[in-house]
Amino acid sequence: MQNWTVNEIYHGFRLERRETVAETDSEALLFRHEKNGARLLALINDDDNKVFGIGFRTPPLDSTGAAHIVEHCVLSGSRRYKTKEPFMDMLKGSLQTFLNAMTFPDKTIYPVASRNTKDFYNLMDLYLDAVFYPAIYDEPKIFQQEGWHYEVVPINPSEQEMDQDESRLTLSGVVYNEMKGVYSDPSSVLLAETMAGLYPDTAYGFESGGHPAVIPDLTEEAFLAFHRHYYHPSNSYLFIYGDVDLADRLSYIDAEYLSNFEALEVESELKVQAPFVKPQKRTAAYSLPSGDDPTGKHYASWSVCVEPNLPMLEQMRLELLCDVLFENAASRIRERILKEGLAEDVVSFAESLYQSFFGVGMINASAAGVAAFDEIVVGELTQIAKEGVDRKQLEAALNRLEFSLRECEGATTRGVRYFIQSLETWLYDQDPLAALRFNEPIHQLREELVGDAYEKALRKYFIDNPHRLVVDCYPEIGLNEKKETALMERLEAHRRTLTDEEFADLIAQQKVFKEWQQTPDSKEDLATIPKLSLSDVDRDILKFDSVGTQLAGRPVITVPMFTGGTVYAEICFGLNSLSLTELTDARLYTALLTNLATEKYSYQDLESEIYLQSGGISVGVNQYNKLDTEDPHLYMVVGIKALVDQWPKSVALLQEILETTRFDDLDRIKEELVRLRARYELQISSAGHVYAMQRSQAYLLPGGVVSDALSGLAFYDQLCSYLNRWDDVGSTLAKRLAKLGERLINRHDMFIGLTAASEDLPTIIQQLEPLVKSWPIQSYEQRLEVAPLGIRNEGFGTASQVQYVAQTFDFADAGIEYDGSMHVAASLLSLDYMHNQVRAQGGAYGAGLIVSDLGYISSYSYRDPHLERTLSIYGEAGNYLSQLAKEIDQQTLEVAIIGSMSKFNPPLTAQKTGRLALRMYISGKGKEYFVTYMNQALATTSEDLARFGQILQEGFGNQKAFSVIGNQNLINESSIFDNKFSVHAQGLKVLS
Repeated sequence: MQNWTVNEIYHGFRLERRETVAETDSEALLFRHEKNGARLLALINDDDNKVFGIGFRTPPLDSTGAAHIVEHCVLSGSRRYKTKEPFMDMLKGSLQTFLNAMTFPDKTIYPVASRNTKDFYNLMDLYLDAVFYPAIYDEPKIFQQEGWHYEVVPINPSEQEMDQDESRLTLSGVVYNEMKGVYSDPSSVLLAETMAGLYPDTAYGFESGGHPAVIPDLTEEAFLAFHRHYYHPSNSYLFIYGDVDLADRLSYIDAEYLSNFEALEVESELKVQAPFVKPQKRTAAYSLPSGDDPTGKHYASWSVCVEPNLPMLEQMRLELLCDVLFENAASRIRERILKEGLAEDVVSFAESLYQSFFGVGMINASAAGVAAFDEIVVGELTQIAKEGVDRKQLEAALNRLEFSLRECEGATTRGVRYFIQSLETWLYDQDPLAALRFNEPIHQLREELVGDAYEKALRKYFIDNPHRLVVDCYPEIGLNEKKETALMERLEAHRRTLTDEEFADLIAQQKVFKEWQQTPDSKEDLATIPKLSLSDVDRDILKFDSVGTQLAGRPVITVPMFTGGTVYAEICFGLNSLSLTELTDARLYTALLTNLATEKYSYQDLESEIYLQSGGISVGVNQYNKLDTEDPHLYMVVGIKALVDQWPKSVALLQEILETTRFDDLDRIKEELVRLRARYELQISSAGHVYAMQRSQAYLLPGGVVSDALSGLAFYDQLCSYLNRWDDVGSTLAKRLAKLGERLINRHDMFIGLTAASEDLPTIIQQLEPLVKSWPIQSYEQRLEVAPLGIRNEGFGTASQVQYVAQTFDFADAGIEYDGSMHVAASLLSLDYMHNQVRAQGGAYGAGLIVSDLGYISSYSYRDPHLERTLSIYGEAGNYLSQLAKEIDQQTLEVAIIGSMSKFNPPLTAQKTGRLALRMYISGKGKEYFVTYMNQALATTSEDLARFGQILQEGFGNQKAFSVIGNQNLINESSIFDNKFSVHAQGLKVLS
């Protein structure tokens, strides 16, 4: 074992510090490369989920998205890895637990994680070669595909020849279309405008991801210059985490990469934005679809910018203040805005940067609300500073923050989270370990609950800070269509400037580009991608034990394991005695349960009590599909986490909430449901593929109908309907929910899951027993009878500039049995066919195909510029796979098999382990169930692929059941839909 000594040189790296970081249970070693100054932080511990990351400080020079496009492009071929997309080729056959790259406002990072050492080393090398020796200097088509390029399309799609006068120019590119999707979301527009307004003179004022209107200004020369300037070891931050042979990795990194580079002065320092002399205001428009009502649809932010390199203690203090002052249920500012009807929701934000910013936002605000925003916030903050910030609320917020930090925000790959966290100081030439060591700041923040430290910070950073900004993002009907028309006019004007020779060159370049995209990688190039073998797959999956016992006559599933002194509990109450309509009410009930007053607590005090007495309480509705039945089984799931010594108080609080929540405050109920609607509006816009898939599944599957009714478009429509008719239905609904709650808290169809240290479990169960025994046992008739909606094709129009296209096939209904090999086929299609056709060639940000053991297949695209083209690609997926099955060699098949293994053996936190154990018990799908299907996947043959190809051809080629969420004009003009709707705050409105 290596004996590390500070100031000694190891494989070209000088060890600068060696310390223990208790918060990460690691030995931390901080190195600097002697030759070129590359920084490396290692956190060594016994976590087998090993992480490597490399990052660069990359402040943007403009809003053309160079940082984002470089991030995409360097993963498209390199010195050692010769295929067009080594990232995807590696993903196809990796046991990775995390593999991604991310662009931030001031940095770009490339983290990977794997529990398999051989795989981990392969992924490390892939990323190191990609960032230091990318193929972008030799292959300009990479920039065109990932960034942007012109496309010549015939005005008449039936025309085969490209005549200049009968053609038009369009723009495409993966990043270009991704950012069109981002800027279709008003919250993204608000964030961008807030940063542009707060930082008018620095890199933070630019859009590092790229603004769609500016991305086409990025030239290939500027793109290459960006990489050449920033992607050098002297500007790099390397990170290693877990059970890693550090000496071996240092030796490899030095010999293969860093030793090849001399030191370089890289100008990447972040400039300081000079403080404002006085507060500023800024306005910007975002798009609403035609037919929507713009009244009360403003998005607004109130924010302050602080001094650079804020100490971690102050950063955490201001984050706490944002939580308490702006978003807490007891927040005076939030309360006033909502009570006066100035907005539908209020959210806080805190961004940790070189110069951090903090603030509060209003969603669906009135014009009057925006006009009064600054006065309300400053006035209320001034009064709070005089009276003192509520210490009980601060303590509760501090508990929540500490819980989040100790749980690493629920991350299954803790090392990735620690890498990002360390850069919150490291990137700005500060101590990277300071960002990881939260015990001391938390302790000091608790000590300072006595005194006026919080009030001083409130005055200094918020009230008396002239570097303040109010942004008003106002709605404009059809703005995206106006922008699209203006773009088409500019492109047409550009086309007219082209000579015949220039146009012919453009056509020739397009042909070469398409041929490059469509040409498979050669065998020689494919051979450069490192591969695992089936012997590398760990067949011992789901390595945890669960123990069944009983409490008050009902099953309790315990998972004894190390949890750091935390109890994780889930109590499931059966809902199958409800009708489908009543299930929607149950979903509303769960949304309200921790947000209304109880017998002892006002709703304002309840949130603080929850985090004073526990680590959090959640309530939702889950669908558990039991073995050998397609019928859905629904449960209301009450989740609670607490420290062991908090557990008795947590149980008492849980009883208070479940048994005494009051449903008599109609104004409060409406306020919460309006907030819920506002958040759904945003989610439908930004994650439309989830809702499109739910809807397409509802056409064919009972479970799909239930999912749609509980959390999909059907639920959103019903929620809007209640709010539209509130004066008529509000009182009746509230009484119905109260009565429903009395019925749901029932031991008859109840299960309990507990995860904690084995020595604590007996006491935990004993302390829970009186509460459980107090609940009645009442049997109700099973009333949940659900029939699929039937095959239909629906389009849902929004203001989005991109589409989310989903299609589903119920193969179980066709008499076909689920098989583990289907996941191998789905992985092949997602990472090969769908990726190439929908993403690389079609310009969508993402696409994939999922298989469920319930007997259905769903495909989806994400931020997709196309609609009908994508559906035609789905339709040919079966033929593609059938042909592939005839040609595939054993090695390629094994790669696909290995790439599908994460489905059967995902990394789990303690909380997720407990949830999985409970789900396995309720569904009747034990470890042997998953082992059986994993073994089927491991034994996949080309015949299995051919069989799946036939299934797909039947489902996607012949039987159409699709749903699309996207641009309202595009959907309205299309003739492929049975039904067309516009998604509004009033619900789903039929498009004419």
